[in-house]
Formats: sequence, structure tokens, C-alpha cells
Amino acid sequence: MKWILLSTILILTLSGTGMVLLAPYHIYTLTLTDGINSRFLNLLPTRNELYDGSEFKSLQTDQIKNLNDGIFRKIHLSNFEVYLPIDNPAISFIPEIKLESNVHKVGFEFLDLKNNFLFKFLIEKPFKFTSSHGDQKLFLLPVYQHYIQKKDEQEMWKDIFQRKLSLPSNSGKPFIDSFVELRNIKYEELVYNLYILHNRHKFFTKDILKIGYSSELNFGVASVESESKKSFTERVFVIENGVVYPVTITTNTASLIGQSIRTIFLKNLKLKHSKAESAISLSSESRRFSFQNRTDQKGMIYLFAAWSHDFKNKEFLTVIINFLERGKENLKYLKPFYEFAYKQFGTSLSGDKKFQLETAEERLKRLSQEELDQEIKEASIKANSHDKITDNPEELIDLNLKKAKEQKIDSDEKFKNLSIE
Repeated sequence: MKWILLSTILILTLSGTGMVLLAPYHIYTLTLTDGINSRFLNLLPTRNELYDGSEFKSLQTDQIKNLNDGIFRKIHLSNFEVYLPIDNPAISFIPEIKLESNVHKVGFEFLDLKNNFLFKFLIEKPFKFTSSHGDQKLFLLPVYQHYIQKKDEQEMWKDIFQRKLSLPSNSGKPFIDSFVELRNIKYEELVYNLYILHNRHKFFTKDILKIGYSSELNFGVASVESESKKSFTERVFVIENGVVYPVTITTNTASLIGQSIRTIFLKNLKLKHSKAESAISLSSESRRFSFQNRTDQKGMIYLFAAWSHDFKNKEFLTVIINFLERGKENLKYLKPFYEFAYKQFGTSLSGDKKFQLETAEERLKRLSQEELDQEIKEASIKANSHDKITDNPEELIDLNLKKAKEQKIDSDEKFKNLSIE
């Protein structure tokens, strides 16, 4: 009887000790799911999508065979070097231009010959990001602060996308095995996990479905809710010196060609800062094209890329529109440029009267300029009419005599003025 009592007391003591030791892990799990509100830590409840990151491995290289690599060209667009199937006649590139807080966002939407959507990308506005503790006192406790500070920014950036925060599952495991597995996780690691979770809340928007990190390509990826059930959308994040450069891509789930373009696009995406020299080189390269290429999609792509490095240059946009208007069936490319020009400058910049959209102020400017140009032209014609050369010998003699007479009168007047002085 005494032995049974002692055994019971021992079991209860060990169980109580075990529960005390496991309490921090239980509280940690509740913090992940339900959030916490205390003077040391405040976190909102977290959706499952933000618990666990992963290694981004959805680059299916077997899809590349659907497209000939020879049709792709590297081109410097805004802050990225992108790899595009420029020489594929079966794909249309519709430019995308948006303006947000005086920052231009640019990209292309890809369509097939039947105008079916394949793929699109948009280079977004860069923003600054550094991991921080905010006003969370837990992360400022010396033992935890020291542990967090030992992590470098690149490691933290990777952990924001890749690190798994949920504790190992104890499903189907003996209690003692689960206990040992949990006890191998240090309290410092738990607090660091909460630090990463705090920064995930700061960084990601509410439409996130999944997060991951590509160690091969060195960028983070977040799958987000798409506008259509027939496509999926991802945001790619590249960081350099604390500045994040995002690109949003959307892919047609039913199109093998669209998925191939996505795979090649992601595998070749490289950060390359915008610079004026790129505008010059891209513009010069487009001048080497044939007239047909300069007035079609290929010329538009190169001039659009050049303009992405010199957005304030209104004349650049005018040149793009003028060349496209000289080509055939280019309205689908022209429309985004017309719309942007009208919003930005109050005029569509079109040389075609059918597409001349302008505000009252811009119309007045244009009419005034046209009137001035006409006056200058008429004055020039009138001035040149005196110098008109004729093939008729008699008219030529009369013209020379008239000039000689005018020169003599001018000489006499000059002589009189000199005599008076």
C-alpha cells in the first residue's frame, strides 16, 4: 500500500514538473494561434499561412522546353534585368504603366494570338525595410536581445520567408519522446521565433497564402490571392542595403506557355539599378532595327525600356507614340501610352486626330503653338520668295537688275548717313 502511495506521489510530482517545464511551449503555441496582450509582448492572432515558411522550389525546369530559348532577350527595365521572349511572333506584349507617389511602376502583360492571357509582371515601388523589435519589451531583455543581435540582417531576411515557427507535432508519439524533442528547443529560439513572427506581421499584407525563400536565386516569394480563379499571383522580393525591390507576377494556371514564361522569368530575374546610360544604349539599339521593327512591338519594347530610365522625359514618350502610330494594328500597344500621357501631361500626345485627347489648357497651348508655327512658316516662305531662282533667262535678268537697283539704293542711303555724320 505504501509502495503504491509513493509511486502515485512520484508520478504526480514528475507530471507536475513536466507540465511546468512544458508550460512555456504551450504558451508559445497559444501566442502563435491566439495572439497575446501583455506588457512584454503584444501580438495579434496569426493566420496559419504565416506560421511556417519554406524553401521555394516551384521552378519547374521541365517546362522550359515549351519555348525556344533563342527567342528570349535580356533587357534592362527599371530596376531589373528581365529575360523576355521578344522575338516570339505568337506573343503580344502589352505595356503596363502606373504612377504611385511619384514613382512609376512598369511591366508587361503577355497575350497569345487569340488575346488570351498568359503571364504578366509589374515592377513595384521600392521601400526600406529592416527587422526591428518595435516597442516589444520581451526582445529587449538582455539575454534575448543578445541572441537576436548575433543574427545578421541577411539571415533574418531569409528567416522571415523560410523559417518554420510551429513546434514539432506530437501526434502519434509517446509523451516522453515529445517531451525530449521540445526540451531540445531553447527558450532563446522560441523568443527569436516570436521576433520573426512580429516582423512577418509588419512586412506581409493580409492577402498572403504562402511564403517561401529561394536559396538558389536569393529572393523571397509570397503567394497572394489572385483576381481570377484561372490564375495565381506571386510577389517576389529582392533586398539590397535595406531596400526591398518587389515584383508582382501573375500566371495563367491553364497555360503551359504562361507557366514556361514564369519559370524562365524567375530563373533569370536580376536586380540592376536604373541609370541614364541604359536609356541611351537601349534607344541606340532600337535605331539599328529596320523601319518595320521600329514601328512594331519590338521597337516599342526597347523604347519603353529606355523610357523607364528617364520617365520625366516627355519627348521620349512622344517618340514611342509617334513610331507606334506609323506602324500597323498597334492600337493595343498605344492605348496604355495614351492613357498614361493624358493623366500625366493632360494630352494623349497623339499625332492622329482620332486619338487626340487633351484638357482645355493643353488644347489652348497646342492651338497657340500651331498658330505660331504657321506664322513662322508663312514669314519664311515670303522671305524666300525674293530669292527664288528661275530658269527663264529674261526673268533672271530682270531679277538681277532689281537686286542691283536695291543694292544701289541701300549704298546711297549709307553714303548720305556717313556724309551727315
